[in-house]
Amino acid sequence: TAGEGPLLTAREWGRLVEISFSEVAGKAYVVAGTMDTSTRRVIEKIKIVRDIGYGHFVVTPTFYVPVRGRDEHMRLFGACQEAGGSDMTMVPYTLPSCTQSVIAVGTMGALARRGWAAYCKESSGNPEYVARLLSEAPAAGMTVLMGNEIGAAEAIVDAVRSAAPD
Repeated sequence: TAGEGPLLTAREWGRLVEISFSEVAGKAYVVAGTMDTSTRRVIEKIKIVRDIGYGHFVVTPTFYVPVRGRDEHMRLFGACQEAGGSDMTMVPYTLPSCTQSVIAVGTMGALARRGWAAYCKESSGNPEYVARLLSEAPAAGMTVLMGNEIGAAEAIVDAVRSAAPD
C-alpha cells in the first residue's frame, strides 16, 4: 500500500484496484485498502474488491468522524467481515495519524478470537502499543504486520525483552 486511496475519485480507486489485481495475477498476495469516511462507504469498497477476486482487504477505523470505542470498532469490523464473507481475509489497520483512532490491543485480540482477522497492520508509531500488540496478538492467533518501519525495531526489541524470563 502507498496511501493514495483516499485522494482518488471512486472511479479512479476502482480502476486502481482492478489494475493492481490483474498485474499481480496470483504471483503474490495483494491486499486492497478499503478505508473510507463511513461504514457504508467501506462496505461498498469491500464489495468491489470481492467482486474483482481479492482475497484480502485492509480496513482502518473510519475517518473524518473518528470511530473510537471498542463497541464502535466491533460494529465496524463486524459489518466489514460480513461484507467480505468467508472467502475474504480482513486485516484491521491501526493508523491513528490519519484516523484519530487506535484499535485497542484487546479489540485486536477479540477480532482474532472471533475468527474475523488473522492479521493486523500497525502504524501507530507508539513503541509501547506495538510491544504490547506483538506480545499479546499471537496468543489470540493474530500475526502483526508492521506499517511503521521507523518504530518497528524499537518495538520488537521491547517485545522480546518483555517476553524473556527474568
